[in-house]
Amino acid sequence: MMEEPSLAPSPNNEGVVLLNHNLEIVGYDETGMALLFGMNRVEDRELSVPGNIMDAIYAVRNSPGNGTHGLVSQRVRFHNGMYTCTCRIIDVPPRGAQGLVILYISRGRSLAEALNQISLDYHLTGRELQAIEGVVLGLTSKEVAIRMSISPNTVKAFLRLVMGKMGVTTRAGIVAKLLDPNGHS
Repeated sequence: MMEEPSLAPSPNNEGVVLLNHNLEIVGYDETGMALLFGMNRVEDRELSVPGNIMDAIYAVRNSPGNGTHGLVSQRVRFHNGMYTCTCRIIDVPPRGAQGLVILYISRGRSLAEALNQISLDYHLTGRELQAIEGVVLGLTSKEVAIRMSISPNTVKAFLRLVMGKMGVTTRAGIVAKLLDPNGHS
């Protein structure tokens, strides 16, 4: 029986899973398996790639230009039960008897991680973070005000302060900064 994957991804949150030409898992690193399967513990007999990723692999294999001329790749986003991840599928054409499919998997930030990073990057207060969270959830200023037990005008004031600190002029600008995968200001 294979060793169970660790549920704690490596600090860089990236991993690799290798498939043979029959699309069976033949190699992996611990982080790749943890990201691919999330909280689901697997045994040898159950070790198979999730259906949405298999569909993307078949799409790559059936794409025009796939063959012996070079690598073909595609990206697919999926949720592993804990995180939203991106899987880059690289179909390596056969050289000799066998080809290889490489799954390069990376984990996106959770909302809590993104809010924490934004708070650090822009020196936001707890109340400013609460207002941002409401914006990210798509709430109106009135709805955010109800959640925070303050007036809608105070919510708008918090958002203006946040926009000034972040160097943006709209709510969409706040969300765009929050979604920045590198978390840079």
